[in-house]
Amino acid sequence: MVSGNDLNAFNIRVYGIWIRNNEILLSTEKTGELEFTKFPGGGLHFGEGIGDCLKREFREELNIEIQPKDLFYVNENLVASAFHKNQQLISIYYLVDSTENPPLLPITEHRWGKDYHVQAMWVQLQNFHAELLYFPIDKIVAEMLKNRLNPG
Repeated sequence: MVSGNDLNAFNIRVYGIWIRNNEILLSTEKTGELEFTKFPGGGLHFGEGIGDCLKREFREELNIEIQPKDLFYVNENLVASAFHKNQQLISIYYLVDSTENPPLLPITEHRWGKDYHVQAMWVQLQNFHAELLYFPIDKIVAEMLKNRLNPG
């Protein structure tokens, strides 16, 4: 269990939820032995607005221009970063849209002294479930989405 006393920095993450034609866009990232599937997005830079961060992340990781729409979720509980145990994670999720339909080509970058691979994919909403996602907050958001899309 993480204590607030163990944390000394914030890590603000901004993610986009893009649903189109009964599909949702997810991103699988791999570096070394670590592989995880998540919603597209990433870290907020100092001096950057939240919407600008989201646009930049989609552009960098997926080569897609998006428009942030509605705020969907912000985690309210204390969560430590999975990668930096001294950082308190604040995750912000927006519904996004785009008029683009680019091919989802794999991208490889060199980060942290390793090759870093990103591959986006469309998942049919009927096949979308929390277990597809790696991070605990993403799983919460997935359940919220399923409940919103399939009420009752």
